[in-house]
Amino acid sequence: MRSLAPRFMIATVLALVMVTPVSAQRLTPNQVGEGFVEAVALCAKATLAGDGIAALGEADRALVAEGDAQARAFVRSPEGRPVWDVLFARGIVLISEPEDHRCDVIACGPRVEPVFNAVTARLRREDLDFSVIDTPQTPSAIVRVYERVSGETRVEVRLDGGEPGMPGRTFRFPMLLAFVASNAVNVQ
Repeated sequence: MRSLAPRFMIATVLALVMVTPVSAQRLTPNQVGEGFVEAVALCAKATLAGDGIAALGEADRALVAEGDAQARAFVRSPEGRPVWDVLFARGIVLISEPEDHRCDVIACGPRVEPVFNAVTARLRREDLDFSVIDTPQTPSAIVRVYERVSGETRVEVRLDGGEPGMPGRTFRFPMLLAFVASNAVNVQ
C-alpha cells in the first residue's frame, strides 16, 4: 500500500500557496491597500462609462492583467466573465465582472478603516465625483456607500469590510470587498 504522506504534503503546500497572507507574498499592507483603492477607482470608471475594465484607456488597463484560473476560482466568477489581477498587489487584490454593469473587488490584509478612508478620498476626487451616502453600521461589518448619478444612470459603490474578531468574522486577516453597479434612474 502506497503512503499518503507525499500526496498530503503536496496538497498542504498547494493550499498554503493558494491562501497566502500578504506578508508571505512580500507585499506590505500599504501596497495592498493602494491596490484596493485603485481597483475600486477602475471599477467606478468602467461602470460610469457603461463598459467593462477592458474598454478603459491604456493607462488604466496597464494597472491590471487578466486573472488566471486560480483567481477565477477564488472570486467564483462565471465562466467567460472577466477577472483581473491588480498588478500593484498581484494575487491579493482581484477584480471580477460577474455581469454587465457590475464590478467587484476583493482583497485581504490591510486594516479596513484606513483603506476605506483612502477609497473615500479617491472617489470624491473631481474625475469621479461620488457622493457619500449615510449608511447605518453594525458591529459585524464596516460599510460605506457612495453614489453618482450621471444622466439616467446611477452608479453605486458599496464597501464592506471586516477585521478579525468582529462578530461573525472567522477570517484571520482583514477582508475588504467592493461592489460597484449601475442601474437606471427612475425618471418621472
